Amino acid sequence: SMVVEIEVGKIDANLQRHLSSVPAVKGLTIRGNIISVECTTDVRTELARVVLDHSDRLLSIRNPDTILEEIYLKYFQQE
Repeated sequence: SMVVEIEVGKIDANLQRHLSSVPAVKGLTIRGNIISVECTTDVRTELARVVLDHSDRLLSIRNPDTILEEIYLKYFQQE
């Protein structure tokens, strides 16, 4: 499984319900205006579509593991 972090303008029960209904989604964790979505496959496109349909703003969507991997690779390529 993987985690996708979505930063939105406003989180409400309607948005949470629609995100939870995406087939590969296993669970949601909310911190402030960031929703961490645990999913079995990469469904970022579907998640973005849900947020754009049911929230006021999609500020960012990312896979934190990918960001760490990019930093790691850049660091070791410089040596």
